[in-house]
Amino acid sequence: IRIQALKGLNNGKFNASYGTYKDLIDMGVAPELLNDEANSEKWEDIIKTLTIFEGRKLIKRRLENYRNFLGEDILRKLSRKKYTGWGRLSAKLLDGIEKEETLAKTVQELPGSPAIKKGILQSLEIVDEIIKVMGYKPKSIVVEMARETQKTHGTRKREDRVQQIVENLKDDNKLPKELPSNAELSDERKYLYCLQNGRDMYTGAPLDYDHLQFYDVDHIIPQSFLKDDSIENKVLTIKKENVRKTNGLPSEAVIQKMGSFWKKLLDAGAMTNKKYDNLRRNLHGGLNEKLKERFIERQLVETRQITKYVAQLLDQRLNYDGNGVELDEKIAIVTLKAQLASQFRSEFKLRKVRALNNLHHAHDAYLNAVVANLIMAKYPELEPEFIYGKYRKAKFKGLGKATAKNTLYANVLYFLKEDEVYPFWDKARDLQTIKRYLYRAQVNKVRKAERQTGGFSDEMLVPKNDSGKLLPRKEGLDPAKYGGYAKAAERYTVLITADEVKKGKTKKVKTLVNIPIIDSKKYEADPTTYLADRGYTNVTNSFILPKYSLLEDPEGRRRYLASFKEFQKANELILPQHLVELLYWVNAKDGKQELEAHKAEFKELFDKIMEFADKYVVAPKNSEKIRRLYEENQDATPMELGKNFVELLKYTADGAASDFKFFGENIPRKRYNSAGSLLNGTLIYQSKTGLYETRIDLGKL
Repeated sequence: IRIQALKGLNNGKFNASYGTYKDLIDMGVAPELLNDEANSEKWEDIIKTLTIFEGRKLIKRRLENYRNFLGEDILRKLSRKKYTGWGRLSAKLLDGIEKEETLAKTVQELPGSPAIKKGILQSLEIVDEIIKVMGYKPKSIVVEMARETQKTHGTRKREDRVQQIVENLKDDNKLPKELPSNAELSDERKYLYCLQNGRDMYTGAPLDYDHLQFYDVDHIIPQSFLKDDSIENKVLTIKKENVRKTNGLPSEAVIQKMGSFWKKLLDAGAMTNKKYDNLRRNLHGGLNEKLKERFIERQLVETRQITKYVAQLLDQRLNYDGNGVELDEKIAIVTLKAQLASQFRSEFKLRKVRALNNLHHAHDAYLNAVVANLIMAKYPELEPEFIYGKYRKAKFKGLGKATAKNTLYANVLYFLKEDEVYPFWDKARDLQTIKRYLYRAQVNKVRKAERQTGGFSDEMLVPKNDSGKLLPRKEGLDPAKYGGYAKAAERYTVLITADEVKKGKTKKVKTLVNIPIIDSKKYEADPTTYLADRGYTNVTNSFILPKYSLLEDPEGRRRYLASFKEFQKANELILPQHLVELLYWVNAKDGKQELEAHKAEFKELFDKIMEFADKYVVAPKNSEKIRRLYEENQDATPMELGKNFVELLKYTADGAASDFKFFGENIPRKRYNSAGSLLNGTLIYQSKTGLYETRIDLGKL
């Protein structure tokens, strides 16, 4: 069975719609059957089946439970129905949907970027799901705060900003008199057009407002160097100018030509200092690791905003009733500085190697909870400093001063250095428990699967040809005469079992079919006809797989679906504590001596990595080359071995593969372009926390 999304749930109930009610009446269902409160649970389960399950056989099998209730005729009609969405059949179930919509609306109205709002909403939804699984509210929730606090500024409406730019540019303004509305400026290209005064950012040539779709949105700092998808890292440019860049940045020739234009935009408020500096980055050393560190530090500002709002919303949602009245039993929303968990790790040598896997995020969250509990138990008088909302009612003398706060955070965990046993802390006992969770316990890792949105194509124009494979540039423009786009952007993939008609022959297949964004409405309106036009008939099973859906083959190899013909690694390498420590010393200040002392462990580390690679990476030629290189270089210095082993972790890392160097030789990335045995494995749908899973045995389809 499959559950892709359960929205509007309230205590496990399901919401249907008035449209559904009318459908049921039209099928011949007696109104008294629908209106009888005693039948509500049955109808909710029936509509749930028709909404979230796919495949005629599966739906029929589930509906069989209601044969006596529905009758043969209505059962047959219902089995052909397919619903999407949730609504108002049962008024008592409205609460779940309303809460979800209210939460999303509340988050949307917060100041900040879309990335911030997405992080806030996901955090709150995860808390909701954990509480639902537990069945009761927790005593406390710990929110990790970034190491420093910085002021944040509210967002301005794009329309207001553009109007101000026009006024500031004065005679240099090239924008039309009738400016786009705020709604129109939600279109990225239109907004960039206005921010650039209607000119190409790399040439100064006029841009055609009516044909903005033909221009490139270019990242000033390339995505390959640093993930920054903000408007301050984007420009609108003609395709050919996009490639006239040095090391991924505007060349010095472009900078010399456009420098005065960029300065005018800066002075007019059309770009920030950050954007101006990035455009001119090739005059100041280009891209390097120190620059990347500074960029990442700036991105911490977004993290600070997320954690601040998460704490605020958790307090509002969990500690107050619908009328804003404070509840008697409150959940402590503990806001803990990141440096405290870091101090705890350092004190007890709980090493972290970020390149090893993604599980360190969960480990950090766990350690924050441990530290928060210890501080609250040892120093209950410090609650006003750490528990959100307490400061409104109490003041702790001296803590408002920066020096006092720094002293507090530097020393609050000092008591853990001692061997004294407390009712809440026994170092010998509790460290064993903590290490078990960090190095051996299961961690649920969930990658959000999403249906893709955006433009219909990859925006790369191809000259005219009669291949029949190009998408038209615009409705009515024949690609054979005017050229077109080479590749349609994918909305999602569909896994089907069906008869495939090819070259006049029909055969049974289990396959993946890509559904482009441009075709998605057509598919959803009539899947049977759409698939028939693509050469597939008698479809017996179909499952929509958004990007990053998770599949596992019969050997336990997990893959994320990146597109219908591209997959990414999803297994995580886990190492015992002593090997994690070995990797940790490679980049530690005093690591050389430790590496010398533990050089013999590199052989064990190599065997562990390659055992994992043989089972989950499955790239025999690359593995053979890696083994040869290690054999030839195993007598290298411990530091040289260590640096190459850290690089080797790219081989086992989850996600998209990349090239890397191992002892000076290039190891090419392994691409997974075929579903292969995955189609006989398991399709895994995960909830936000991974605590709920629905697994479909594809081998039995």
